[in-house]
Amino acid sequence: MKDDNIMINNDLKFKAAFAVTGGREFTDAAAVETRLLLLLQRTGLAASDVYIADGNARGLDTTAHRVARRLGFLTGRFPADWKAEPKRGGFIRNELMADVLVALQDTHLVGVLAFPGARGTAHMVSYSQSVGLRVSDANGCTVPA
Repeated sequence: MKDDNIMINNDLKFKAAFAVTGGREFTDAAAVETRLLLLLQRTGLAASDVYIADGNARGLDTTAHRVARRLGFLTGRFPADWKAEPKRGGFIRNELMADVLVALQDTHLVGVLAFPGARGTAHMVSYSQSVGLRVSDANGCTVPA
């Protein structure tokens, strides 16, 4: 298992990449595990072939990171730079995660897994959809644009 705290490792040995987004109060590890296992079932991929990116925040990000690592997924973290951008750090980070997925979409299966959240989650969902990424909810259903 790899853990890259600085975005994506250069070797790109994964076949799919997904970002997770959700609230800082969302810590339902069972729901995250169910969704990640559904992802594997629907894609037919092994966990070791799938990269899960999170925003390195408390709540869903930390929960998803821990669950993904336990299940054998490749993981990466995209921390916001709150010192440089105290008001927009999270939004800038969200856009970076989505933009990395867009850059990978010609050669990798990509998408965003959205869990319950608030303003930052809504921004990640909206921005991801605006750049053409598929966003699915905790049940695996496509989130309408």
